[in-house]
This record gives sequence, structure tokens and C-alpha cells, in this order.
Amino acid sequence: MALDRFLFPERHSNGFTLLEVLVALAIFALAASVLMVTDGRSTRQLARVQETVKASMIADTHLNRLYVEQTFPATGKTATVVTQNEQSWYVQDVVSATGQGNLRRIEVQVFPGEDAPKADAQPLYRLIGFVRRAANAQ
Repeated sequence: MALDRFLFPERHSNGFTLLEVLVALAIFALAASVLMVTDGRSTRQLARVQETVKASMIADTHLNRLYVEQTFPATGKTATVVTQNEQSWYVQDVVSATGQGNLRRIEVQVFPGEDAPKADAQPLYRLIGFVRRAANAQ
């Protein structure tokens, strides 16, 4: 009996077993992979939001320029390419008549890039405003 105690002392484990370490490692790996996927999505979403904000600033500047110039635009479509911070934008104005002869509706559409968009392409940003004929113009 005394010999058994000497040869096989009671073991008190203060560490983790290999199985416990493997389970913890698997849980950590799963959580890390979920975080990496979420981080990639948020990065792409942030880039999209930044591009939309830039497009909105271009559309707002373009429409304000039309207000300041006080020219009464003809109905139809016109397009210009705007370069800002080494990035090109295709800006298209769609001018239509309203029920009042001295008022025009202008829809400013902003597309990324300098090439004309396809017919079914959706603009990155769209801004609608109205321009009136100057009081002193005939």
C-alpha cells in the first residue's frame, strides 16, 4: 500500500488537456474567420460610401454652378466629364420642361469613370433641381 503511494502519487492537474486546447483553438479559428469576412465586407462598404459621397459633392457643385450662371438651359441631355482628385466622373444633365414656361427641371446624374454609361446603367448619384429664367432675360 505504501509502495503504491510512492510509485503512483496522486496527480493534480493544473493545466489543460490536449483536447481542451484543440477545442479552444477551433473556436478561436472560427471566430477569427468570421471577423475577417465581416472586416472585408465593411471595407468594401466603406469604399462604396466614400465614392457615393464624392459623387454627391460633384452633383451638388454642378447644379450650383447652373444656379450661379443664371443661364436658362434647353431641354434634353448634355454630358460632361469632371476630373477631381485624379478621378474621372461622367456627369449627365437631363433637362425637362415643367408646367411653367420660366422653370426647368434638371436631373444631374453622376457615373464613375469618364466613359458614357450604357443605356440601362444606374447612376451612382442623382440630384434633382429646378432652374428659373432670370427676371431680366427675355
